[in-house]
Amino acid sequence: MKTTEELRFDALIRIRDLCILYNTPLILILMYPALRLALDNHITKINAARAINQADTTNLAAIKELNLILMIEIVFKFMLRSAVQASELELPELEISLDHPITYFTATDDDTAAVRCEAIKQIMKTKLTTLTCLTAGDITDMEDAILAYNNSNKKPKEAIDNRKTKGTDEILILLNAADPTKNNIGKVFHSYLPDAADLFDKAAFIGKSTGIRHTSIAIQILDSLANMPLKGVKITATNGTDTFEKLTTAKGWIRLYSLPNALWNITIEYPNYITQHQLNIPSIDSKMTLLKLNLIKIQSGITPPPPNE
Repeated sequence: MKTTEELRFDALIRIRDLCILYNTPLILILMYPALRLALDNHITKINAARAINQADTTNLAAIKELNLILMIEIVFKFMLRSAVQASELELPELEISLDHPITYFTATDDDTAAVRCEAIKQIMKTKLTTLTCLTAGDITDMEDAILAYNNSNKKPKEAIDNRKTKGTDEILILLNAADPTKNNIGKVFHSYLPDAADLFDKAAFIGKSTGIRHTSIAIQILDSLANMPLKGVKITATNGTDTFEKLTTAKGWIRLYSLPNALWNITIEYPNYITQHQLNIPSIDSKMTLLKLNLIKIQSGITPPPPNE
């Protein structure tokens, strides 16, 4: 699964591709060249920072792999030795619990291998007085090998997390700087290329409100029978203090940006359709509320339902 930073980087690439796809003379006349150059520069810097993280992760992954092999080797060696003695002592249950092929550890994911090594070691430890082929020092050696693996297993992620905690990881800083409010490429799409706005928002719905995500509430209105978007539907949203009115686009969408944290009552009105009310719709910082609503066409004999029904 990709991290938030990876998803946001993918979104930046997608947005850059959208610039190319919808490259019109109007954009060229206005601010497109500067925005395109800024995005390219940020993407280059982010790729360099990712390469540094990848190098660190690769080096630490090699240490982890070595510790995994050492852990399996030592536990497997003592496990086989103990299984032979259990057989000689005619202790079949103990023998079976210790009689596993090497693939019991290697033909699985690393974390499962560590769990199995710990379980086998614990069996030998509890039977130490019976298994005279082992010493307390052997148990300690196995415990040290398991501990070394578990510690190295955490390091690749911890190395990057530590940089984030200290504020020295450049990727997050660069991602947040890639779409500043003063030069927000999203405004270009919404102001001059509304037909591309839906595609832009799908790419940009990742990250925090200070980064490349600016939509608080997004609503699409569809005809309930045809399941087709309705253009020009009037949508009024109010929280008791603030009120916004917008009309849906050709694809049936409206978006409300950078809303304060609040609960909103939303009214949807369209000629020849039943007016709909949506109550207590939340807007939360750094999150997007997405609604897809069906409007019912007025027919004779149908009484409009009360709000939220």
